[in-house]
Amino acid sequence: LLPSLSVKDSRIPSGGLGVFANESIQRGQFVTEYGGEVIENSTAHERRQQGLDTHIRCTGYKDKCLDSRIRELWDLSYYSENHMLGGFLNDAHGTHSDCNCRYVMVEDCSRGFQHPYHEGPLVTKRVFLRAIRDIQQGEELLVSYGRTYHQLHFEPCAED
Repeated sequence: LLPSLSVKDSRIPSGGLGVFANESIQRGQFVTEYGGEVIENSTAHERRQQGLDTHIRCTGYKDKCLDSRIRELWDLSYYSENHMLGGFLNDAHGTHSDCNCRYVMVEDCSRGFQHPYHEGPLVTKRVFLRAIRDIQQGEELLVSYGRTYHQLHFEPCAED
C-alpha cells in the first residue's frame, strides 16, 4: 500500500509544484510510481536536441531516462488517483535538504500493466520511488535529477 501524498506549491524557490507526504513514511518504503515515460538514452538525447528536455531525468540505470512531461490526455488528477506522482518530485540540488527518495526499477513478469504512455504490449518494467530515509508528515519529497540534467540546465557553457 502506497502512502498518502499531496501535490501543492513547492517550498523550493521557483520549484513550481511539489509532492508532500500526508503521513510519515519509513525508510525503504515505496512512495509512488513514476508517472512518466521510460525512454532510452538515445531518445533522451534526440528530445534534448529538439528542445523537449525540460522534464527528462536520469534514473541511475545505465541506459534509461525518464520523461515526465504531462501529456494533454492526462491531467494532475489522473496521476494523483493512480499513485503516479513520481514525475512531480523536485530535485534537491541547490537546496538545504537532502534527497529523501530514489528511483527504483521494478520488473514483475507475472503480471503486466498498461501504462498510458506505452502503446505496445503490457509493461513489466516500472519505475517507482523509494524512501531512502524516514520522511516526516508534511515533508516535501525530493529526488536527484542526475548530473546530466544539472550540466544541461544550470552549469554555464564555456565560451569559444
